Formats: sequence, structure tokens, C-alpha cells
Amino acid sequence: MAQDDGFIDVLTVVDVDKVLKEYGANGSADEPGVAIADCVYMLVRKDDAVGMEAISELTVAAKTSDTLRWRMASLTLNTSYSAVLYKMRVSGNAQCISPPQPLVSHIKVPVPEVAGGQVDGYNTQPYVDFFFQSTALQPTAALTDQKVTYQLYVQVTDNLGNKVGTYSWDPYITITT
Repeated sequence: MAQDDGFIDVLTVVDVDKVLKEYGANGSADEPGVAIADCVYMLVRKDDAVGMEAISELTVAAKTSDTLRWRMASLTLNTSYSAVLYKMRVSGNAQCISPPQPLVSHIKVPVPEVAGGQVDGYNTQPYVDFFFQSTALQPTAALTDQKVTYQLYVQVTDNLGNKVGTYSWDPYITITT
């Protein structure tokens, strides 16, 4: 049974090296035509997933009033390329969730101190956490396809912050009572 804290965190990891190898850089505007589902891995708590996870078409089971938060990272953890979630759009059964909103929070994260080839303690550093957030509003069981369809849009930049391309794909949410 899923933890009942009212939050479902969705981590989306993009294999940017594979995106660029398979689809190349592009000058797409705000509505990219390049779907990269085969380069995306989405994760939630095991009990929040319907079926398999670490796949691009992850179906998340949310309860009405749950808060959903989507975050993104590149598989290389932004060392060569960064993957930035810049837009979300709900395209199917939008009445079931609130419009996803981009949010920023300022936190501190631990950073290991390395000395002599081993971790010798931890410091903290400021970090800007960015995510999209939405609330599950009503169950999807009565709907024909029984799910909410949404699109995630990613912008890829190099390690100097230069735009390399924009891409998208469309996972699902199932909302229970």
C-alpha cells in the first residue's frame, strides 16, 4: 500500500546522450515535434506506480486531493548536458487535475567533503529546487479511457547553458477515490 502523505513525487530522468545520438540537436520552438519516449525513465514510489516504472509511459495512481510534483534530471546529472522540464500540458481529461504550475523553492543540500580519496564529512550549499505541481481533483474510473494524459516538455542545454534542443512525450495519471 502506498504511503499516505498526500504527495506523489515523480522523478523523470532523461538520457540526453541517447536523445542527441538518436534525434539530434534541433532548433524547435515551444512546441517540439520530437517525441523521446525511448530515452526517458520515470520513477515514483513503487506503491504509487500502476504496472512498471522506470519507463517513459509511467502510469501513476493518485488519490483525489493528492499533490503531484514532477522533477527532472539528465542521466549524467547535468555534467555534460542538462535536461530542464520547462512546460507541462494536460491534453486528456484535464478536469481531473489542477493545471500544473511551475514552482521554485530555495533549500540547502548536503555536499560531501572529499579528502584522501574518501568522504570526510559534509557541508551544505544553497540549491534552487524547481518542479511542476498539480492536485488530483477527481477520480478517472468513470472516464472512457480511465486516465489523464499530459505532455512533458524538456529543453536540453550544454554545460555552458546553450540551448541544444527541445523534446516531449506523454505519460498518464490514474486517479482513484
